Amino acid sequence: MAKDKQMTVSNKSLQTRENIKSSLLTLMEDQPFTTITIQDIVKEAGLNRSSFYRYFDDKYAVVEEIENEIIEYLENEAIGRVEELFAQTSKYEVLYHILNKFSNWCETNGNSQ
Repeated sequence: MAKDKQMTVSNKSLQTRENIKSSLLTLMEDQPFTTITIQDIVKEAGLNRSSFYRYFDDKYAVVEEIENEIIEYLENEAIGRVEELFAQTSKYEVLYHILNKFSNWCETNGNSQ
């Protein structure tokens, strides 16, 4: 039973982190990052400030985590196939493939709530 509770808490933590990141990305669609406050983020996420600070030190930490996810995605999904693609296609087709994968990731992850 304790393991189920721990898993639920862990899932809730992951959902909260994702909610914060998604909320920041949503806000960035309409205003510059420099003008966005923690209050803006938590309002968009439907959270309070203490919840935000439980997961992130500041808004820059949120952006850093998003950037790290993008880099990891590119390393795992797109860049990992570069050698195979170079053997079969031109460098322009490889670049197109990488950018297409990145674009798909942005569409899937950039606005999920």
